Amino acid sequence: MNPIFKKIGLAIVLLTLVVAAFFYFKSDKKQNLERTEIDPAFGEHISSYTSGVISSNARIIILLAKPLGDSSDIGQEVSAKLFDFNPTVKGKTIWVDTRTIEFTPSEKMNSGQVYKADFFLSKLTSVPPALSTFSFDFQVIGQNYELSIDNLKPYAKTDLKRQKIEGTVYTADLAEAAEVEKLLEATQESKKLAVTWSHAADGKLHSFVIEDVVRGEQSSKVKVLANGTVLRVAKVDEKEVEVPSLSDFKLMNAKVVQSPNQHIILQFSDPLKEKQNLDGLIRISNLSDLDFDIHDNEVWVYPPARQAGTKTIFIEAGIRNILDYRMKAAASAEVVFEQLTPAIRFTGKGTILPSTNGLVLPFEAVNLRAVEVDILKIFENNILQFLQSNNISGNYELNRVGTRILKKTIQLDNMGVTDFGKWNRFTLNLADLIKTEPGAIYQVKLNFNRSHSVYNCEGQEGTTETTDQFSTESSYEGGGYYEDGEYYEDEYYDYYDEEYDWEQRNNPCHSTFYRSDRSIRKNLLASDLGLTAKQGADGETTVFVTDLKTAEPLSGIEVEWYSYQQQVIGKANTDKDGKVSFKANPFVVVAKNGTQRGYLRIANGESLSLSSFDISGEVVQNGLKGFLYGERGVWRPGDSLYLTFLLEDKNKLLPPTHPVVLELSNPQGQVVNRLVRSTAENGFYKFATSTAVDAPTGNWQAKVKVGGSEFAQQVKIETVKPNRLKINLDLGVERITSPDVTADLEVKWLHGAPGRNLKSIFEVLLVKAPTTFAKYKDFVFEDPSRTFSSETQTLFEGSTDGEGKASFNGTLSTSDQVPGFLNAIFRGKVFEESGNFSIDRFSIPFSPYESYVGMKVPEGEKYTGILYLDKKHAIEVVTVNEDGVGVSRNGVEMTVYKLDWRWWWDNSSEYLANYVEGSYSKLIKREVINTVNGKSTWDFEIKSPDWGRYFVRACDPVSGHCTGKIVYVDEPGWGSRARNTGGSGGATILSFTTDKGNYNTGEKATLTIPGSANGRALVSIENGSKVLQTYWVETQAGETKFTFDVKPEMAPNVYVHVSLLQPHAQTTNDLPIRLYGVVPVRVEDPQTHLTPVIEMPEVLEPGEKVTIKISEKEKRRMSYTIAMVDEGLLDITRFKTPDPWNRFYARESLGVRTWDLYDYVIGSYGSHLERLIAVGGDEEGSAKDDDARANRFKPVVKYLGPFTLGAGDEDEHTFIMPQYIGSVKTMVVAAYEGAYGNAEKAVPVRKPLMVLATMPRVLGPQEKLKLPITLFTQEKSIKNVKVEVKTGGPLAIAGSATQNIVMSSAGDMTVEFDLDVKAAVGIGTVEVIATSGSFKAVDKIEIDVRNSNSPITRTTDAILEAGKSWSAEVAPFGLSGTNTAILEVSNMPPINLGSRLRYLIQYPHGCIEQTTSSVFPQLFLDNVKTLSENEKNTIQRNVTVGINRLKSFTQSDGGFGYWPGSAENSDPWGTTYAGHFLIEAEAKGYFVSSDMMKRWKNFQKNKAQEWRRNTGYYNSELMQAYRLYTLALAGSPELGAMNRLREYGDLPQTASWMLAAAYAKAGQPEAAKKIAENLSYVVKPYRELSYSYGSEVRDKALIMETMVALGDKPKAFEMLKELSKVLSNEGYWLSTQEVAFALKAIGSFVGMEKRGTLKFTYKINGKEVTASSELPMEQIIIPISGTTKQSVHVENESGAMLFSRIISTGTPARGNEVDEQQNLSLSVRYTTAEGADIDPATLEQGTEFIAEVSVFHNGIKNNYENLALAQVFPSGWEINNLRLQEAQQTVKSSAFTYQDIRDDRVYTYFNLYRGERKTFKVLLTASYTGTYYLPAVNCEAMYDNGIYARKKGMEVQVVKAAGVQ
Repeated sequence: MNPIFKKIGLAIVLLTLVVAAFFYFKSDKKQNLERTEIDPAFGEHISSYTSGVISSNARIIILLAKPLGDSSDIGQEVSAKLFDFNPTVKGKTIWVDTRTIEFTPSEKMNSGQVYKADFFLSKLTSVPPALSTFSFDFQVIGQNYELSIDNLKPYAKTDLKRQKIEGTVYTADLAEAAEVEKLLEATQESKKLAVTWSHAADGKLHSFVIEDVVRGEQSSKVKVLANGTVLRVAKVDEKEVEVPSLSDFKLMNAKVVQSPNQHIILQFSDPLKEKQNLDGLIRISNLSDLDFDIHDNEVWVYPPARQAGTKTIFIEAGIRNILDYRMKAAASAEVVFEQLTPAIRFTGKGTILPSTNGLVLPFEAVNLRAVEVDILKIFENNILQFLQSNNISGNYELNRVGTRILKKTIQLDNMGVTDFGKWNRFTLNLADLIKTEPGAIYQVKLNFNRSHSVYNCEGQEGTTETTDQFSTESSYEGGGYYEDGEYYEDEYYDYYDEEYDWEQRNNPCHSTFYRSDRSIRKNLLASDLGLTAKQGADGETTVFVTDLKTAEPLSGIEVEWYSYQQQVIGKANTDKDGKVSFKANPFVVVAKNGTQRGYLRIANGESLSLSSFDISGEVVQNGLKGFLYGERGVWRPGDSLYLTFLLEDKNKLLPPTHPVVLELSNPQGQVVNRLVRSTAENGFYKFATSTAVDAPTGNWQAKVKVGGSEFAQQVKIETVKPNRLKINLDLGVERITSPDVTADLEVKWLHGAPGRNLKSIFEVLLVKAPTTFAKYKDFVFEDPSRTFSSETQTLFEGSTDGEGKASFNGTLSTSDQVPGFLNAIFRGKVFEESGNFSIDRFSIPFSPYESYVGMKVPEGEKYTGILYLDKKHAIEVVTVNEDGVGVSRNGVEMTVYKLDWRWWWDNSSEYLANYVEGSYSKLIKREVINTVNGKSTWDFEIKSPDWGRYFVRACDPVSGHCTGKIVYVDEPGWGSRARNTGGSGGATILSFTTDKGNYNTGEKATLTIPGSANGRALVSIENGSKVLQTYWVETQAGETKFTFDVKPEMAPNVYVHVSLLQPHAQTTNDLPIRLYGVVPVRVEDPQTHLTPVIEMPEVLEPGEKVTIKISEKEKRRMSYTIAMVDEGLLDITRFKTPDPWNRFYARESLGVRTWDLYDYVIGSYGSHLERLIAVGGDEEGSAKDDDARANRFKPVVKYLGPFTLGAGDEDEHTFIMPQYIGSVKTMVVAAYEGAYGNAEKAVPVRKPLMVLATMPRVLGPQEKLKLPITLFTQEKSIKNVKVEVKTGGPLAIAGSATQNIVMSSAGDMTVEFDLDVKAAVGIGTVEVIATSGSFKAVDKIEIDVRNSNSPITRTTDAILEAGKSWSAEVAPFGLSGTNTAILEVSNMPPINLGSRLRYLIQYPHGCIEQTTSSVFPQLFLDNVKTLSENEKNTIQRNVTVGINRLKSFTQSDGGFGYWPGSAENSDPWGTTYAGHFLIEAEAKGYFVSSDMMKRWKNFQKNKAQEWRRNTGYYNSELMQAYRLYTLALAGSPELGAMNRLREYGDLPQTASWMLAAAYAKAGQPEAAKKIAENLSYVVKPYRELSYSYGSEVRDKALIMETMVALGDKPKAFEMLKELSKVLSNEGYWLSTQEVAFALKAIGSFVGMEKRGTLKFTYKINGKEVTASSELPMEQIIIPISGTTKQSVHVENESGAMLFSRIISTGTPARGNEVDEQQNLSLSVRYTTAEGADIDPATLEQGTEFIAEVSVFHNGIKNNYENLALAQVFPSGWEINNLRLQEAQQTVKSSAFTYQDIRDDRVYTYFNLYRGERKTFKVLLTASYTGTYYLPAVNCEAMYDNGIYARKKGMEVQVVKAAGVQ
């Protein structure tokens, strides 16, 4: 059909510009789409174009006859105006390719509208004047809808009170989901009912459910009203749905389903009893032998043969509902059996047709006397272009590459068919129709029109079309001008003829039924060439060519490979094995053999699926392997990190100086450091870096990028303190097999002394682990009906003996609900006498059963996994011991339960347990079977009509272990429950074996391949990066053996990939033409091992010289690194010496992909089932200068290398051992040319006399504590020891600082000193000196004395008239060390600059807004005040750090996320705000990445263009206006979006100001002034917690920014005064963004406004200074010493008023807090691990307890976002960092966004819904005796000071346990 002559019969939307839109529904009068006459001369220039009736979202296409665009233009918008439309259509024009121009409307076109279009051809090429403009027309489908009510049914069969109504809305054209969802309104008894929706992808089918329909004691009705106004359709549809009373069980509806199997659906008011005999209860007049299926509340009645006409169906009263009640009254209904509607379909699959049987194409038809055959030829020279958009069977954009060569009507009524009303099969012999061109692809399209139909339409005689429309054969060979209007027919929309009436679309008696979408298509390529291609990660591609008819490889075949741009990359002829290899990444491979062609597309995602095979392992990325390791497993913030990357490039893919990049990212994903290395020592790349002392804690990531590959390693940054004890808990087994465990504990001090009489606690937590066995990977060994949860169990709490040892027995308590394997996680603490403790954590597998039962259920239906009714299903059952070895079992119990349908959506195991144990399941079958040698099978069958969900279970009678699986059983092809996709399952999978799994180099491996005679097997040996060897093997009937040599290059493993090919003519055995399979083979080469040797002293002494000698045992050459690390650090994570051999020779995942074309061969059994996602590869596994903090825990780490050792050589390394007592481990990692090894040696570090002092991690002012000092002696001669303590900073010894002691015979003892903390903060020092004769030992400790209270700022103001003076006194009010004071003098209103800026910089949290706010105002400080050199340097450093930090927020789309790292979406406001800062920073001369800014601009432009007003957000318009302002500021104004926003009208005030600023920055000041001339600058109070984080202060600052941009100084000054009021008011809380915008706006204003010279004299403590500045502000630091008062005097020497103020800051002493809360509730409790409340005021040393904070949203505001909970703990309490120990399950908290765990505090960030409560728990230990302060617990919203809650602090004590001296 020709769409140019089509007209539409639906509602037409007519738009008038003067009044409004009027809606007209379809009437007898129709608008015609009148044809625009086309000059045939256009055929030389235009091939085809859009015409006919199209969808409202369609694109307008022009296909040129020859290329006129440049390849560089593809995808780019055309600058010239090429289209003009009447009515106007806005949009953009792009080049799709060099011949195709596409116009995309920016909005949907008007429904029903006829559009006239002009295409200005002369703008592209020189044409005669008459051809300069190509005019054409098209019409948009008129929108309409149809409402259908499908069923009324209960949610659950047994609960009849709660019902739902299911229905469907069909729309004529695409409709927006949001609009459709406004279409319906449902009410029941005047109560509005909720409607839920789901929408099909095409936007035309919309399913709905009317929820919570009440079925009560009285009948009622649900009114469903559909008002088409929302779709701009003048149609109202109302339906009433009867809801019968609960006692009224009756027939509700009867309807006929014609296809695929004709049947009647009877719908009842109640779900029906499934087990009842309906024979005789349901009958049809004059019919017998009816079949019945019961489905919920429906009965499906199947007649014995297809029926026609009207029949009466009778339903007797005996039918029973689900509750076994009988229907009270009989019923009957008339049903109309209609005919099958006309249709056609192909049989079989495939595209490639070998010459075995000629060009034969079978198809089936129903109710058709003829079909139209339409053949399109895709020319050989166009096939590459065709394959750019299609696979070989595709049909997209065919008019670019082919032309119609034949159109012919084929009669079907002369072929002996007697019944056209059923499906009949026919065969097309295409050889009789077309003469094939070698290499061309032909698309055969079968279509039909109304004249071909034999469907019986009552009242119509024959067909309405004349017989001459049974067109005779038409040939189109040679092409020419072709106006078919079908350019995008299959991809975007259908074209319809002029008689189209949407409401008749399914009526075969109306022409609308005969649409183009009822046609079918199939591509055909006549070829005998089979192609297989393999491509490895090394970039080499190997192609094999075979004869499809014989399966033999073909030699001498020309093979060409092409790029995506259709350029020949290379060509070669196949060798005797039919093979060609080349280094390239082709897009298409073409094989040529005489006149025959074979095509194979090499596209990602189209390689053969390997999901059914075991190909997992380490991924070899781009032919490279890498190993990134550190010197330990955990680092403190501020520590140096020594990371080493070891690269293996066996294929020499990279040049020697190729850069290797390391990126270190924090837990939020922020890249904090980036290092580049271009040189290496034989593959070793050293990266030394560090973190900041205030770096966030958690799991960081180190990532190395090289050669397009990435290698990552987790880096733990936690506030750890090193262990001082060596803890060894030995269970004596590698796997626990009994709940009764025996353990031996040995504790030593790291320096070797036994840990005598030390309190020890060990707990265990059992967690679920996967229950799998390697031999049975397809079996299930876990019972989903069993739930398992475990509480922490204490196994041992006691003390070691005099030798530091203890033994204990314990029981691992488990319930009988354990589903399978468990992991036992042991967590231990051993306490020193001082209260300090060392920790240990490890896990070990636990097998709770002595044997296990597993089952393998059949795979079921393709895609769905459904098992079919009325069919026996064989389940394989195995019983094995804990090692996976088969054991025989008698009496294995097999059961099948049917699960209640209403639980279909709930897959959680706890519910499943309820189903099996409770009333929601029904036992269907129970039998007992025996396994022999661990194996057996068992069958079960579910009879019709009992479809549903079943639970199959097997239980081992001896061990009690069970396994189970849920299966879904149904009949094939039932549409709403399971669609039969007719797949072949795993039919193309080949199973073969090797004689063993592991080999050494030099051995032979033998394959056993099943197959048939005359076949060929392509055997390919492949590894993680390339194809190593290939072989062709002729197969024989039964099994074929093949042997190959195992070679060194096959280490660590290879995969044998076998493709078994059958001759095409021999596929009568029902097997596919190609089967394929993969098996792994493990290979080990002894030459890949290095053995480093470490020679060093057995004992080291602190401060002395250490010499380490390194050699290789076999005197081989090697490169290596050395790390010597404190074992106290290593033991925290049980760090093991890095093992490169295990990494580089770990099993590799398969790195070769395979493509072939056999799935496209007609007659083969392959299909796209295998195109599934593969499972391979799942085993892949510096400090701030200005930080004045104590280095509390200095790590003992020495890292050396890399070095290279010559063959037979020995290297020597010497250094001085740090002052340290304990034990160090020396670790060597070695590698050289593919060989790897490691070695380690642990030695104690000690001296004859040793001393260890113990203190908390931090201290607080005015605290009192004991200072325990432990002495050790290694010489019996040491008896009398003098111990002296010296303190510094805010620390002091209470009492004597010296003690003389006599050492005990045991060689160790502990003494205590009393230590007081002064009322001051700073760094405290303690030095302990122990002497005995000539022996001396020293221990030095630095410790932070911090005040957890927040600093307080106080201001004193004065206004000085000209010549006046002012005197004031500065009295420090904070603790000593916390006080600062600044004198600020300015000639503009005060802005409290110092205090506000300090608030920004010191704010502890760091999202995108806060990060930007902290640095943004600093760009403009030089406008406000004179900066000292130190201030300049500080600002430069801060801004640079801010810019670098923002890089970590960047997202893939160019925007910025709210938190660093990858985010689900970029944050719109944060992106604009951060970009604004970067623009201003770049303008100030800072370096900003051009790539980052380019991507930011693109993101902003896209968002600006896409933006539409969103009334759901308060500041939606402001968001857009600010975005446009920043784009204009960046020199890239988006004027179109600015104009659109301006035209909206009624913009919010602040948005209008920002839009004016955008116009001003875009060089259009007049437009800016026009917008701003009548705008108010009064902003109503408001506050946002998210989105734009807005407030009235922020908005005033933005308005002031615009006033500055417009040069409006008077208004700007007025706004400055308003901002000054809030900034100078210390009691006025401002968010970080408010402060930043206000200071930035004032800085911009001051830069514009010159207010005269600032002159004054000031005197501080008698020292007089005269100051003068052209800037409006000066700040002078007032020196503060301790708590001494300072006098200040200021005289105004300017000619105008000055504003003077003194800003004093200090942190007050503890104890001044009060409980308070607003819009938030907070409670704090302290409990034991078991949950019992305890009083934290006094705790015994060693007590482990939990701090539990509960936060509740009790306000009336909406959901809270960005809440911060700060918990600071007393110095004497230790935080137990369960994240470090990977034992978070021990103490479970509510979900949070991020948690930062520091030495003495925990920050938790989270969101809170209205009415929600969240509880956060921290595990603590009372460790150090003394009196401490527990600070206040504080929770607040970061953007609203009206949301907060605080619990005041208190004094607490840690005391020695009872009986301990």
